[in-house]
Amino acid sequence: MALDARVVAAAPACYLTGFRRLLETLGPQDFEQNLFGQITAGLDHSDYVLMRAPRPVLIMAATQDFFDIQGAWNLFREGKRVYGRLGFPERVELVEADTKHDLAIEMREASARWFRRWLAGRDDAWQEPAFEILRESEILCTPEGDVLRQPGARSFFELIAAVAAPFTAERQRFWQESPRPAALAKVRELARIRPLAELPPFTSTAGGTLQRGPVRIEKLTLRNAEGTVLPALLFRPANTSTGFRLHLHEDGKQAEAGPGGPLEALARAGETVLAVDLRGLGELQRGKRPAGFKAPFEPNWKSATVAYLLGQSLAGMRTEDILACARFASDQWNEGRPVHLTGRGEAGIPALHAAALEPQLFASTRLERTLRTWTDVISTSRTRNQQANTVYGALRFYDLPDLVATLPGNELVLHEPVDAAGQVEKK
Repeated sequence: MALDARVVAAAPACYLTGFRRLLETLGPQDFEQNLFGQITAGLDHSDYVLMRAPRPVLIMAATQDFFDIQGAWNLFREGKRVYGRLGFPERVELVEADTKHDLAIEMREASARWFRRWLAGRDDAWQEPAFEILRESEILCTPEGDVLRQPGARSFFELIAAVAAPFTAERQRFWQESPRPAALAKVRELARIRPLAELPPFTSTAGGTLQRGPVRIEKLTLRNAEGTVLPALLFRPANTSTGFRLHLHEDGKQAEAGPGGPLEALARAGETVLAVDLRGLGELQRGKRPAGFKAPFEPNWKSATVAYLLGQSLAGMRTEDILACARFASDQWNEGRPVHLTGRGEAGIPALHAAALEPQLFASTRLERTLRTWTDVISTSRTRNQQANTVYGALRFYDLPDLVATLPGNELVLHEPVDAAGQVEKK
């Protein structure tokens, strides 16, 4: 509608509302509705109407739609004002049907009248007649009703894999021909990860303590000047610490913090451990993990999509959290020395980015049940919880194994790497 000059008149239904109301209400929706960085670039829903001005547009909205009706009216008002300045105020209108998300009869009749006016030059009150609904067999466009059953058909997943196939050679050439600092600078650029010196420092606020035998557990809240707030637990050994570990788990800091659990065991063995909830994990997780047909999507897919709309990546934001936490922990509790880093599951990919981009911060890196390669994600139709792990445009320049290759083998442990469906790879 916005870009194709062949569309003389248009009547978009049950979607246009504007990003402000969309994000204030139900949040971002299906991914075909989202363009990378479009909010940062200033492209809002109203611009789809304004880009085609003064060609006719009928905005069709439903009062009870989950796409906010007030946003539709705000958008219409903007369109009406611009079309009026162009001298064609009658070429943009709005119809509101008191229904839910559906192409109700009010919309069907309104759109038919709109098209009759602008395409046929007939301005009348056309009404939808009674008609017999066709049987399913009568409306099939293919013999079996499924285009994928046709000879030569390829699925969306196959098309994506075909597009990405040349990237493997491109990546290899990029890493062979680029000095490592330049290659890592490209990683930083794509993932939108600022240099450590540009990250605002964290401060901590105490929130109570708990004693478990010789281990002291402190509840902390980490904050920075940009408004980032991360809950954390600090496990202190009874005697002098033998090292410091920053522990990041996809299920949050509590996942391994129970009595007799792994974090307590590390502290009893002499390590000081800071377990942190990264953005969207632990206490910061948005809702529960979905079930049913939504099960492949993580609870933070909307946060990841907002980051995408802003031209950012949730993985990159979490990487910045890790870098700032590691710097704070090193200065606060480890006499400025590098810290050991553990990232599990969804926290593993930002941990890998952090270790590759600022290796001086980390004495060692351990990745547990972390995605082995992004190539798996685009090579299969079955993935699970991967949206928060993605970095827009990355596969033209780097994949996760490229980051692994930058780290010394004696400083990196890959424990039970997983495929795109979250299954441990068989050896």
